[in-house]
Amino acid sequence: MQLELDPLLRKAARKRMIRSAALRRRDLLILRLLSHHTGVNFDGARTDISWEPVFPRDPAALLAGFDARRVSDSGRASHRGFQSFPST
Repeated sequence: MQLELDPLLRKAARKRMIRSAALRRRDLLILRLLSHHTGVNFDGARTDISWEPVFPRDPAALLAGFDARRVSDSGRASHRGFQSFPST
């Protein structure tokens, strides 16, 4: 299972790296604006970003609350369910 999820984990890591840099840049710009308008020096301020794991550490928790019957009854799990919607 880990091998199958590896591409998803890599994609999530790339997105997190990009978003972390963007968040740090945004925070820096906000602090510069705040410093400019208030006169308070924020040079020592630092942004710490922590991300939760992509999947729970406990594999049983991954399936907790998952109701396959509810998903299949709603038509989202099958292609036929999608086709049964009325066309506009």
